[in-house]
Amino acid sequence: ARKFEMGFCIQCHRDNKATTDCFTCHR
Repeated sequence: ARKFEMGFCIQCHRDNKATTDCFTCHR
């Protein structure tokens, strides 16, 4: 698995307009 850093998570949430919970985007 790839190492997901916080910056990556935040960018993902911005793209998907999701919450700031990493698990919302990466399970």
